[in-house]
Amino acid sequence: MIRGIIFDFNRTLYIPEIKKIPEETIELLKNLKKLGFSLALISIKEAEREEIIEAYNLFTLFSILKFVDEKNRAVFQEVLMSLKCSSEEVVVIGDRVRSEIKIANGMGIKTIWYRQGKFSNELPQEKVELPNWTIDYLPQIKDILCGGSTQ
Repeated sequence: MIRGIIFDFNRTLYIPEIKKIPEETIELLKNLKKLGFSLALISIKEAEREEIIEAYNLFTLFSILKFVDEKNRAVFQEVLMSLKCSSEEVVVIGDRVRSEIKIANGMGIKTIWYRQGKFSNELPQEKVELPNWTIDYLPQIKDILCGGSTQ
């Protein structure tokens, strides 16, 4: 049973091309939290990211916010421990099959590839990059996590 959700930030929640987090994304996060999921965020440390999160008042929605120089297995392991979840109880959602999807799969964590934007054509090149689910519209994750399936 999934209890925790680890989100990528850039191009998963925040769309840099329009400098915005869509309202439907904020509503989705609120709904997921209301449903009892523990939410975590892992983001590359870049100028203005924390300010963007503060401007959208997202600090209240996430149990863990991690800003790192590089995404790697150790960072994901630390977030798992902070969530008090096993790898079987968490799903990672991101837009890069060669980054967060690959790392999470290598740790036995279920993955959802949000195929949109700049990296939507970056197809998996090896088995460890294959996501469990692929979505084109972020609210589809609710169908996956709450009983439905989008594959």
